Amino acid sequence: MKIRISRLHLELGGNIVLRDINLCMRNNGFNVLIGPNGSGKTSLLRVISGIYKPSSGEVFIEVKGDPRDEIFYLPSEPEAFPGLKVVDYLQIALGLRGLYGASDMSDVMGVLEDFEVSSLLDRDLYSLSSGERQRLYLAAAAASRRSVLLLDEPTSHLDIKWIYKSLNLLGRHAKDKLVVFTTHDINLASLYASHVTVLSKGSVVADGDPGSVLREDLLSQVYGVRLVSGELEGYKLFIPYKEG
Repeated sequence: MKIRISRLHLELGGNIVLRDINLCMRNNGFNVLIGPNGSGKTSLLRVISGIYKPSSGEVFIEVKGDPRDEIFYLPSEPEAFPGLKVVDYLQIALGLRGLYGASDMSDVMGVLEDFEVSSLLDRDLYSLSSGERQRLYLAAAAASRRSVLLLDEPTSHLDIKWIYKSLNLLGRHAKDKLVVFTTHDINLASLYASHVTVLSKGSVVADGDPGSVLREDLLSQVYGVRLVSGELEGYKLFIPYKEG
């Protein structure tokens, strides 16, 4: 499976949001999009998912089935409507006709247990904490039968334990899926990505493996802040340099 993006250009409201994007992402680990606010990360996910139609260029999603049926898109802030129970959300998100007693629910329940949300099925989705909802959304993504997962800031609202535990679980349960996610945490990209794309002002400024892409000079220029890096157990980690 792979996603190939060729000469992609997107304008919204007369503003150029994405320009001349050329990318190839595969299902051999996490594909991570990083870049400052307004760089085009969310817009790119929305184009891939079909929410936005590109002004020009093409997106090829090479999967076994119909690409429209193979994408699970998780926005950064999903709607949580009062009165919608967790079980109802799962039925909608996973396309289940009967949650309790359904033949395919044993695997789903196992994923919910791993994310520690299986006890929340009868709760009102709106009553959950933001972290509980985020774990539920990620559990649904991991349990989905769709082969392409597009996740916009999937670790938002999670505490430090669940940031890393959720990505570890996602890697285990979605190991055969094509996963693309955005993040503002450069260190997460360093720790978890097999492929990193750096966006700035709607353009790709770097693309490749973390070792070649995540560099002090490039990232400092892109983010407009001096960053320093060090290594820990073979991983490069970044912190901002405190001036003065």
